[in-house]
Amino acid sequence: MTKADRHLAYNLVPAGWVLGVLLVVIGLDFWTGLLAIGLGDILGCLQLALTASTSVDLTLDAVIRNIQTLTGSLDPLALLAVGLFSIVNNALNDNTAAYTLISAGIRVSRPVSALISAVLSFSMAVYGSGKFAILYENYLLVMLYWVAPWLGIVLIHWFLNGQRTPASYPAGWTRSATIFVLVAVLTISLFSSTPAYTGPVARLLDDTDIG
Repeated sequence: MTKADRHLAYNLVPAGWVLGVLLVVIGLDFWTGLLAIGLGDILGCLQLALTASTSVDLTLDAVIRNIQTLTGSLDPLALLAVGLFSIVNNALNDNTAAYTLISAGIRVSRPVSALISAVLSFSMAVYGSGKFAILYENYLLVMLYWVAPWLGIVLIHWFLNGQRTPASYPAGWTRSATIFVLVAVLTISLFSSTPAYTGPVARLLDDTDIG
């Protein structure tokens, strides 16, 4: 990508973000808001990719300076778009977290659940200040350990039931679900190898990650 192409892309990205935020604020309908959010996410990834391709220093101050340099006279618009879209995006994330908390069986109202999620998220953000990238990487690595066994259970259930939905599901904890959780925790604790935690078996194998 030439310097001229990069400059053009940086001018288009903040303009697209502002348009997406305005559509969400106006709230023409659900699908318009959803389209705007998707557009903002795509353009946001493009902005980050362009920023990373032009700077080896990815600290917050360096990224902001790089955006200001490459967007030229549109740098206030670009930074405003980043801030506005972050608010909109995080509001949706908090709403999703609130529903997740309720789905987990905690009987609270949705506003209370959203407040709990917001407090927990803010606490984690404060704790991770200055080391967010490392913590987020470790979080993703731990989550990857759960994907394989969870997907295995879902696929086996899907094939054994012939793609049919059972008439009812057992209430509360079941023996099979308990065994799954215990085995998953045991395998992760024994065989995983991440910067945050290395299991005893993985340590014996020269930190080989087989979790």
